[in-house]
Amino acid sequence: MATFNQALFAFAHPDMMQDRPAQMALAVASLDAMAGQFSTGGRWWTMDPIAKMQMLQARTRVRAILGISEAAPSQAVINQLVSASKALDAGDQDAALRALSGGVFTQPAPQTLALLTHFPAVPIANHATVAASQDLYPMGGGGRGMH
Repeated sequence: MATFNQALFAFAHPDMMQDRPAQMALAVASLDAMAGQFSTGGRWWTMDPIAKMQMLQARTRVRAILGISEAAPSQAVINQLVSASKALDAGDQDAALRALSGGVFTQPAPQTLALLTHFPAVPIANHATVAASQDLYPMGGGGRGMH
């Protein structure tokens, strides 16, 4: 669940994610992945259905900000964002821009990178990740859990 924790932190503390596009790309990839897993994976059948719905709504909103089609396959979104993150961590901005070009992204790569660098607060993503965390970590959350 380390990747989920990345998303939980990023959307709860958007001010701390400013100028950290590699970490923000991973947080968005995590949100995208977990929203899909929670809503379709049998492992999560006991999770609060409202939390699942909120995660899907958060994914829709975050994708809209980045210009990613709602119909884009989650794995393609994840692959491109993880590639961009790795390139940024390696200091290769050209490779990051290539990773953010085409495929699932509809906006120009420099615009997408600028958004990841200065990602806006997304209240639904914050709310959704907190609600989901209460199911994932019932002892540290709101008491709901997988039984």
